[in-house]
Amino acid sequence: MPENLNNGPEKPDPSQIEHQLRQSEARTEAIVNTAVDGIITIDSTGRIELFNRAAESIFGYSAEAVQGENICMLMPTPDAEAHDNHLARYMQTGERRIIGIGREVLGQRKDGSVFPLELSISEFQVGEQRFFAGVLREITERRRMEAALRDERNFVSAILATSSALLMVLDRQGRIVRFNSACENITGYRFAEVEGQYFWNIFLPTEEIEPVKAVYSEVNVDYFPNQFESHWLTKSGSRRLIAWHNTALSNDAGGVVNIISTGIDITARRRAEEQSKQHQAELAHMDRLSLMGEMAAGLAHEINQPLTALYAYAKACLRMLHDGTEKSEKFAHALEQIAKTAAQAGLIIRQLRKFVRKQEGSKIKVDLNELIDEVIQFSEAQTRGRNVALQVEIDHRLPRVTIDKVQIEQVMLNLMHNGIDAMANQEKRVLTISVGLTGTSEVQITVRDTGPGLDADQTERIFDAFYTTKPEGMGMGLAISRSIIEAHGGRLWATAELDQGATFHFTLPADSGNSP
Repeated sequence: MPENLNNGPEKPDPSQIEHQLRQSEARTEAIVNTAVDGIITIDSTGRIELFNRAAESIFGYSAEAVQGENICMLMPTPDAEAHDNHLARYMQTGERRIIGIGREVLGQRKDGSVFPLELSISEFQVGEQRFFAGVLREITERRRMEAALRDERNFVSAILATSSALLMVLDRQGRIVRFNSACENITGYRFAEVEGQYFWNIFLPTEEIEPVKAVYSEVNVDYFPNQFESHWLTKSGSRRLIAWHNTALSNDAGGVVNIISTGIDITARRRAEEQSKQHQAELAHMDRLSLMGEMAAGLAHEINQPLTALYAYAKACLRMLHDGTEKSEKFAHALEQIAKTAAQAGLIIRQLRKFVRKQEGSKIKVDLNELIDEVIQFSEAQTRGRNVALQVEIDHRLPRVTIDKVQIEQVMLNLMHNGIDAMANQEKRVLTISVGLTGTSEVQITVRDTGPGLDADQTERIFDAFYTTKPEGMGMGLAISRSIIEAHGGRLWATAELDQGATFHFTLPADSGNSP
């Protein structure tokens, strides 16, 4: 039989076992020393047994320097003083407080600096002896980043809380993510009441919901930033007009993640604008009445002529009836003249009523040449009564303009009336009206007189409210005229030289691609 069967199992080679043990220890040491986390082992009295390279880097001690030393040397006060008591209590009672549980603690480096650590502790036994292993990671940078993030979050929260502007954060679908105190104050809703809800279901009037939802269905980064106005319904049911500015927050792929909406309540401002517009209309109406008062003498003469003719033709008709000749051609001719003259008087009165009546502003497309013809006819009595020669220079290629016709007629009549007044004591009385294009986007109207002119200071001051060069003037005509022109997107100014007359110019935006 083989020898090994006679002598029993082959005994292990001690040298081989020692070699394998050394290899195992080497592997363990390599693993421990290459670990990114610090690894420290201590015995049951707190003496350091193992201190890997990561621990050396963290604490600034070499493994040789700490070998056999109490682990308390790596702790700041008061943890260092209390540690031995904690360890002794555990050894006696077995009551676990930190073993097997990760926690944050403070460590102390060789240079005395204190820093935060994330520590987990486990227990193991070799023979009859108990040991403890601690795996630790320095979290100074993480703490710094967390603090910076917390400060940033507090900063943003402070802005959201204290800003008087409405600040609302929405997700990609339009649900409310953040909602600052200004939003709460103006709407009467608390953030907890609206969080996660579609904002249009809460705040928008019914007629504005669908257009807004359509916009959100096509939201993309290229759409932002954008601005718009919309109404908000408060909890009490009132309406507020809000001017919004929206910005998108995108992810790395370029998709919209959140929408930041900043709003300003413009309800009061819009109401003030409407009141100002109404007040401006009142002033313009007063100016037209004042202008008509100054033109009354000429208009009275203009209306008196057809009234006198009507009276004469009517008397003639009565005589013919008394004479029995009412079928004659003369009677028919007299009736025709009565009808014609009555129509003429009616036209003058209708033009006058149209000009002085109080009306809501409405803009329509107008041929400026036709408008100027109407103004000239309207002021014909004044120019004829004041011996003023009227020259008109018209460009028949003019595009149409979109204007409030009555307001522009008012400006024209103001400028013409001022020119006529300025020439009252002049021998030469010529009023020139010219209309032409300036480039392709504006039409310019010019009214020039042959009066005494204005000095350099007057050319600007005459547009100030209540400034006038007339003893009986109100000083409002030119101020109102300038505001009318500016409201139409144009400008009104004057050029003048003493003893050479004054020239007033105003421009109006031309309708693009629209010929007369």
